[in-house]
Order: sequence, then C-alpha cells, then structure tokens
Amino acid sequence: MTAASPPRNDNALTKADYRFVTNTRFLSMAGVVAIHAEVMSVTWHGGGLNVALNQALKFCTMCFFMISGFLLGDRLEDASPREYMGRRLRTVALPWAVWAGVHMAMSIAIDHLARGAGARPVLWHVNNTIIASAYWFVPN
Repeated sequence: MTAASPPRNDNALTKADYRFVTNTRFLSMAGVVAIHAEVMSVTWHGGGLNVALNQALKFCTMCFFMISGFLLGDRLEDASPREYMGRRLRTVALPWAVWAGVHMAMSIAIDHLARGAGARPVLWHVNNTIIASAYWFVPN
C-alpha cells in the first residue's frame, strides 16, 4: 500500500451499495410520514387537494413491498429461511407484542375510568387490539 492509496475497507467490498434502493426507501418513508401526518391542514380534510395528495403519496406502500422483495432476494442466499424468520420475529413480533400490550392496558384503564362498573370486558379489548385494529396483520 502506497501513501497515496486510500485505506481498504473490506466491508465496502462485501456489502452491495444499492443507492437507488436507499433513495427509494427514503422517499417511501417520507411518503408514509406525510400520509400519517396528514400533510394538509385539518380544515382541508376530505377536500379535493388533500385526497389528491394522499393518492399521489400512496406509491410508498408499493415501493416498500418491491424493495422488501428485492432485498430479501439477496438475504435468502446468506441465511436459511428459519434464521431469517427468527430474525424477523425478534425485530417485528416482539416490539409489536410489547406495544400491543401497552395499548391494551391503556385501553382497559381508560375504559374503566370512563365507564366505571359499565366497562367493557377484557376480551373486548383483546379483540379490539389484536383482531379489529389496523395492525391485525403484523403477527402473521
């Protein structure tokens, strides 16, 4: 190695640089945040401009699916399906279970504070959190 040559980074040689994928992931995340933050003012909710912006930002969901499939293709060669699913369960299912439990506990507490003796049964809250919520698909 001469004084003029840059130091060798072995990690850079083994890990592929998917700049397009990284940029698409960034745009997808920004689109998801914009949709959930309701980019337009609350007074415009349901208005034509708000609907048009939300529809224009819906690309982010499709991009996430495409990028996941693209990146998964490389990962399947590195690890067995069992190792991959174990990693996914640790990184997705465990945090989901923790926050679903927090949500359920808060829901039960608020229901008991608001309704007193007329509070809904615990099974109603379990159903509402795990099955009827918008995130029922996460454990699958």
